[in-house]
Amino acid sequence: MKRKKFKFCDLPIKWQFFVGLLSVSVIPMLVFGMYMAMKTRETFLEESYRQMEENLAQATQNVDMVMEKYVNTSSLIYMNKEVQSLIAMDFSDYNYEDLYYYLKQFIGEIGSVHDEVENFSIYTTNETVASDGKLIFRTDGDIASEDWYKKTVQAKGQAVFLSTEKEANGQNYFYLSRLLDCYNFEDICNVLRMKINEKYIFRVISETDSQNKMMILDQENRIISSGNKEEIGRKAEDVLEKYNGKFRDGQRNTAQYQGQSMLVSSLEGNWGWKVLYLVSAEEIDQGVLSRIRDVILFGLVSVVISLLLANGISKVLTGRIKLLIEAVKRMQQGVFGEQVNLEGKDEIGELAKAFSRMSVKVDFLIKENYKKEILRKSAELNMLQEQINPHFLYNALSSVSVLAIRNGNKEIWHMVQNLAEFYRISLNKGKNILTVGEEINLLKSYLSIQEIRFGEKLKVCMHVPGELMHYETIKLILQPVVENAIHHGMRDDGSALEITICLEDRGDFMEFTVEDNGTGIGEEKVQELNCQMRHGAEGYGLKNVAARLQMQYGEKYGVKIYSEEGEWTRVTIKLPKNEKAMC
Repeated sequence: MKRKKFKFCDLPIKWQFFVGLLSVSVIPMLVFGMYMAMKTRETFLEESYRQMEENLAQATQNVDMVMEKYVNTSSLIYMNKEVQSLIAMDFSDYNYEDLYYYLKQFIGEIGSVHDEVENFSIYTTNETVASDGKLIFRTDGDIASEDWYKKTVQAKGQAVFLSTEKEANGQNYFYLSRLLDCYNFEDICNVLRMKINEKYIFRVISETDSQNKMMILDQENRIISSGNKEEIGRKAEDVLEKYNGKFRDGQRNTAQYQGQSMLVSSLEGNWGWKVLYLVSAEEIDQGVLSRIRDVILFGLVSVVISLLLANGISKVLTGRIKLLIEAVKRMQQGVFGEQVNLEGKDEIGELAKAFSRMSVKVDFLIKENYKKEILRKSAELNMLQEQINPHFLYNALSSVSVLAIRNGNKEIWHMVQNLAEFYRISLNKGKNILTVGEEINLLKSYLSIQEIRFGEKLKVCMHVPGELMHYETIKLILQPVVENAIHHGMRDDGSALEITICLEDRGDFMEFTVEDNGTGIGEEKVQELNCQMRHGAEGYGLKNVAARLQMQYGEKYGVKIYSEEGEWTRVTIKLPKNEKAMC
C-alpha cells in the first residue's frame, strides 16, 4: 500500500497555529536564549576575572601599605642621629647605662603605637657596648655568618624583609632589618631588627576577600603568610599541586589546592613580596551555571507564556470553527436545517452564515424530493396491485374447483382451495399491512400446495410465539423467501429439503428466520445479494421483500442472507414491533 504523504494542512488548525508560533517566535527565542547563555557565561567569567584582579591589586596595595608603615617605623630609628651616635660611641671609659635608658625609652615610645611589632633588636659590632639580651646584642661571629645579617649588610641601609619563623608558642613572625649606620658601613655595622607578628599582615589580605584564599610569598616563593599556618615557611610549589606555570604578575593559571581545582593569580608588591590569589574554579562554575539557569528560566517562562497565549487565541479561533465542524458532521448524519449562530463579521462568521443558508435550503430540497419519492412509490404499489384482477381469479379458481369435485379428484380440489385462500389473503382488497398471524396463514396455504407437489422431499417446521401474532407486517414477506429456498435449495440426490421458520422477539424489533439445509450459496454471491438489498435494488423475490420493508419502515429494517455453499442457507427478516390497528 502506498503511504500517504504528510501535508502540513492535514494538521488541525490548533496545531498549525502552534507550529507556526514555534517557527516564528519560540524557536528563535530558544536560539537567542542559547546565544545569551553563552554570552552570559563569557560575561560572568570576565567579571569574575576582573573582580579577581581587582581584589588581588587591592590586597597587594594593602600589603605594600603595611610594609611601608613598618619601613617608616624603622626609619624613625634609622634617621635618629642621636641613636646612631650613641651606638657608635666608645664606652670604654663611660657608663653605657645611659645608652640603654635612652634606647629603651625611645624605642618603647615607638613600639607603643605598633602592637604588631613584638620587639626591636639592635645588633652592634661596637666592642665597648655590652649586650643586655633584650634590646642590644653584640654581633659575634655566629650572627655575622647568618643569611639575614648578610642580606641586611648588602642592602646598605635599605629595609630588608625576612621570611617567617615559627616559635615555640605557635606564633609565626617575620622580620624587618636594616643598617643604622648611614655614614660609615665599614668600621661599625649596627643593625636594627624588628620582629613582627604574621597574623597582622594576614588580616590585611583576608579582609580584601574572605571567601577565597590568599597567600604572601617572598622572593623565593616561600610562604610568608597564609590562612593555613602549617603552610607558612613552605614553598608555594610544594603546596599547590599540578601547578602549570610560574608566578607571573597578572597571569592566570590552574592548580590543585586542598583537593580543589583553583584559579591562581599573583602580583608582586613594591618590596619584592608577592600576593597569591586562589579562587575556587567550582565556585566560578557554579556562578556561571547560576547565571545560565537564570537565562534559561527566563527563556522557558517566555516560551510558556507564549504557548499559553497561543492556546488562548487558538481556543477562541478553533472553538468557533469546531462549532461549525460539528454542525457539518450532524448534516452528514442526516440532520438538516440547522443554523449556526456565530458572532463576528470575520471570515468564520461569514462562513457560518453561508452554512446556515445552505443547510436550510438543503433541508427544503430533501423534504420536497422525499414527498415526491413517496408519491411515486405509492403509485407504483397501487399499479402493481391493480395489475391483478381478483374477481376474475376467484371465478376461475371456483370453476376449476367445481370440475375437480365432479370428477372426484379431491387433491385438485384441495390445491385449488389453498390457492384461492392464498390469493384471497395476499390480495386482501389492496391492503398492504397484515398481522403476523395472517402472514403465517398465507404461508401455510402456499406450503399446502408445495407439499402436494413435492411430497416427502419437502419438510417444513414453524416456531411462531402466539403473543407475536397480532403484530403487523407487510404482506408476502415469508412466501418469496420460502419459494426461493425451495427453488434454489432442492438437492438433485433426492434427499428431503428441510425448512425451519422461526419468529423471535428481539426487544425493540422482531426477527423472522428462514433456514434450510439446501445447496447453499457461494460467499461472493452472498455478499453481492446483501449489498443489493442494502441499497434497495429493484427486482423480484428477496430483493422485492427487502425493498418493500425499507420503503415501509426505513433503512434499519430489511433482509440479510447467511450461507455456506453446499451446506445451508439462512435468511433473516427484521421487522419493527408495531401492533396492528384493529378496524
